[in-house]
Amino acid sequence: MIISLDELPGDFDGGLPIENRYFFTSLDRCNFRWELLEFPAPAENLSGHRILRTGMQEGPSVAPGMKGKIQLQLPGDWKASGALRLTAIDPHGKEVMEWTWRTGDPLAWLPACLEPEEPPEVEATETDSLISLLSNDISISISKITGELAAVRNNRNRLTSFGGGPQLCSGSSSLKNIRHFRDGKKYTVEITYSGDLGQVRWTMHPGGWVEMQYTYSLAGLYDFAGISFDFEEGNVISARWLGEGPYRVWKNRMTGGTIDVWEKEYNNTMAGMYPWNFPEFKGYYADVSWMELNTLDGKILVACPDKDLFVRLFEFYAFPEPTLSPDLPPGDISFMDAISPVGTKMSTRLNASARSTGPQGEPNQLDGTFTHTLYFNFGILP
Repeated sequence: MIISLDELPGDFDGGLPIENRYFFTSLDRCNFRWELLEFPAPAENLSGHRILRTGMQEGPSVAPGMKGKIQLQLPGDWKASGALRLTAIDPHGKEVMEWTWRTGDPLAWLPACLEPEEPPEVEATETDSLISLLSNDISISISKITGELAAVRNNRNRLTSFGGGPQLCSGSSSLKNIRHFRDGKKYTVEITYSGDLGQVRWTMHPGGWVEMQYTYSLAGLYDFAGISFDFEEGNVISARWLGEGPYRVWKNRMTGGTIDVWEKEYNNTMAGMYPWNFPEFKGYYADVSWMELNTLDGKILVACPDKDLFVRLFEFYAFPEPTLSPDLPPGDISFMDAISPVGTKMSTRLNASARSTGPQGEPNQLDGTFTHTLYFNFGILP
């Protein structure tokens, strides 16, 4: 059976289109279990989810090979949950399919973090080469020469290796103008560029949260698109994130992931090579709302309110031979709107690109402006 629905429509009333792929079995012989899920916030230091409500109902009368609709009997407050999960159970009592759709705001916890009850002042200093912002013992420094993040110091007064960005994954730019100003209780550094990167605004909130708004434009065929930062891979211990997982994805390998809070320790696993420590840690991750990296320098949390954001972690390969793998974006950690496809081991040995795998293996056709907001926490969450 198939439910071809990537996300719930705005007017969702519990009805879902469904196609019966059985040859001889009507769907009214199956049962469906719905569950309303709640995802833990980053500060809870938990993975997985909590089940708020659940219900079981008989399937609709849809004959083999036909299409119909299943009407879920959901409670009136279903939007207050984090996700809706639906499980199909066949006539023999076995679970055969599962779907998960987001429902509520995945960053509902964020506004309270950005507005502490007793906000400490944001301090700003300027030298010949840097503009530095400080609040709650967290500081960032931005280069006046490149506009990139030059240094980050967390509230353990430790200098982290996160920085060197944003760098465009595709395209080029050069710094045009930089200005900084106080904005109420916040402080903003605004950088404009010529080229494909339009503008970057760094804003430190009272309490040390850092907001970065950025805009870039691309037109043409590209393997990938987004922005990157530098980070020392050897400093990473583990990652925890709300998004699809637990496996990484490629442009033409997107299916199979499930929305949840996932957690995994660092590994350097590559397909076809020992040790068999799967799932791989490094790669592209889909539809990420927030990700926390546990590092030797402390924890780094990044949250994004926008849909369909990919996060790339470090240098990774599709095959044991790096020369057969697709090119990767610059930097070490990327936030992306488009990612590259991957070929097969046979096609790459024959010197053929991922295009030989079909339309999904083509590069990304882009023509527009991309605007996103990222929220960074380099300290200890309350």
